[in-house]
Amino acid sequence: MVAGGGTVTFVESGAHRHNLGYHTHYFESEPHVHGMDHTHGMDHTHNIPHTHTIPSHSHDIEYGIFEGPMPTAVTVKIDGNVVPGLGTSADEVDIVPYLSKDSSGRIQRGTWHEIEITPNSLGRIVASVVAQIFIQSRGGGNF
Repeated sequence: MVAGGGTVTFVESGAHRHNLGYHTHYFESEPHVHGMDHTHGMDHTHNIPHTHTIPSHSHDIEYGIFEGPMPTAVTVKIDGNVVPGLGTSADEVDIVPYLSKDSSGRIQRGTWHEIEITPNSLGRIVASVVAQIFIQSRGGGNF
């Protein structure tokens, strides 16, 4: 299927492969017999050219609450940096080492920082972020 509809026919070139996931091939042939020398080599090849046609279609989003197995792994990224060693349940994770830094190695100021939590399957995520902010007064100026 191509963007905007339509189909593409794949022709074997030997230079690449197409991984189409689970699918089935149906092959019909007239009854026939292959002669083989069973006392020597049995080199035998079938070259069956075929095409797949997938008509244009769309899928609606299936909304709801789903019950099933829990995710077995979660990836946590802070400003694009993966936090290693977390399982599916963690408490009091220090994210400071993973926050984006400026050229001086200080946490970037005046920008949004992003926390991304991605389970490896459907799952409910419960997370809290607690920020500790320290302010030092310096008379006058904009620091």
